[in-house]
Amino acid sequence: MKKIYIFDFDGVICNSYYECFLIAYKVVFKKNLDDFKIFYKKNLNRIFYYNSFVKKGVDFCKIFFLLKKKNKEKNLNFNIDKKFERKFYLERQKLKKNKNFWYKLNPFYKHILTLFKNRRNDDVYIVTFKDYDSIRILLKKNKIKIPKKNILCRDNMNNKQDLITKKFKGDYNISFFDDCLENLINLNSKKINKFLVLNKEKKYVNIKNILKKNSIKPIKHDHIVQIVE
Repeated sequence: MKKIYIFDFDGVICNSYYECFLIAYKVVFKKNLDDFKIFYKKNLNRIFYYNSFVKKGVDFCKIFFLLKKKNKEKNLNFNIDKKFERKFYLERQKLKKNKNFWYKLNPFYKHILTLFKNRRNDDVYIVTFKDYDSIRILLKKNKIKIPKKNILCRDNMNNKQDLITKKFKGDYNISFFDDCLENLINLNSKKINKFLVLNKEKKYVNIKNILKKNSIKPIKHDHIVQIVE
């Protein structure tokens, strides 16, 4: 049985939360970095709470949309104008032009960086809603080699569950690391070991029973290296 390790990118390999928060803030509020720093510190707890529901880029816009409207929704299960999603990725493209600043907004978690640098990564897959170009640039910057065919991003999928179950139909032993609880809950397969990667930027509330019911194990970045051989 072949072992495969599937990683989400944002929040699992790369700590890009601050970049995503900044971009979403600029899209929704149309203000600059200095204004964002003040707003971020003032609303930290609510941002971290809503961040636990984020699945893809546009969801970050939903966070700041709620904060702007002073709406107290319990989650992000609502729709906003599609223009926010387009603007989110366009704003990222603008931000990437300032390479050094963008790199600083996208540091790799040190334990994951060391892990990938010290092994062959043919058995590693990245499944993410981040755009391929950003992943390629950041992997190259950090001198990490992962086969191009193993990087599955927003350009070629609607949701992670369908992609994973369709692509890996064979005799595989799969470990899937994601920081979004919903992605893991929706993935019903006994052959997949599911791990919720914990981050201080996500404030989960009352999830112990949910994890147990769905056979999901919480894990910190430094413990991932004990699973990936």
